[in-house]
Amino acid sequence: ENVCSVGTGNEIFYKYSHEYKDKFRWSMKPAYLCFLFEIGAADKIIFIDWDIIFFNNYSFLFDNLDDNDILLTPHWGDMSPFRIDNKGRKVNTDFRYQFSPGIYNAGFVGANKKGKNILEWWAKVCLYSCKENDNGLHDDQAYLSLFHLQSDKVGILYNKGCHVAEWNKIECKRTMKGNEVLINEKYPIVFVHFTNMCIHSIVTGKDPLLEAHLEDYIQLYKEQNKLAFPCLAIEKIRARVALKHKFEKSFIGRLKYKIRIRTRILRFVEG
Repeated sequence: ENVCSVGTGNEIFYKYSHEYKDKFRWSMKPAYLCFLFEIGAADKIIFIDWDIIFFNNYSFLFDNLDDNDILLTPHWGDMSPFRIDNKGRKVNTDFRYQFSPGIYNAGFVGANKKGKNILEWWAKVCLYSCKENDNGLHDDQAYLSLFHLQSDKVGILYNKGCHVAEWNKIECKRTMKGNEVLINEKYPIVFVHFTNMCIHSIVTGKDPLLEAHLEDYIQLYKEQNKLAFPCLAIEKIRARVALKHKFEKSFIGRLKYKIRIRTRILRFVEG
């Protein structure tokens, strides 16, 4: 009520709250942060989406806000349009995708009270548009790419152990060193963004080194909320994957793979 009663928060409420719930909550993010600074709730605030979970010490994030008024995390999307597989064939990449949602992910935004003017601008432009793929705009998120043009106190978090997610599997490679998962053999995992895509990627075996982190997340969720984990039918997906692997190892599965058209064409091309 407090945030929506005056100023830009009030305008956002009347434009989005009754019909566009996602646009409403995304647009209210900067308005809410401004409100917290106005009432003196803190000198530094970090906003995170509810499905971001921390696994290591994060105090250095607040330290970053000593020298920066805003702190952002890149998506770290695929940086190359020229990837090839282990047989020398060109493969489709996600290089173009990162130009759509923007350089930075709005699931994490840090700010100190000096960054309030940028947050106010962000709330205003969300009021202007909060649509996906709207002539280069993308929800509340693409606007983050313009923060640097308004201040030289906008910091980029280059620690790739921060904001580990499905979309950065290539640029943020998961490796195992002893009993710890590192990113690019260097960074311990600080926090993971468990979107539906991320969870599906883990459960289907495409991102296996995050399996233990997902289990910790599920257990924590159940302990804190006394509820079943709501995100995806995980056990059904696991059962489906197990059944698929069992079929692929069976005689019929191997035979089907050998005689399918795609396999035969690839073998012909490869000689």
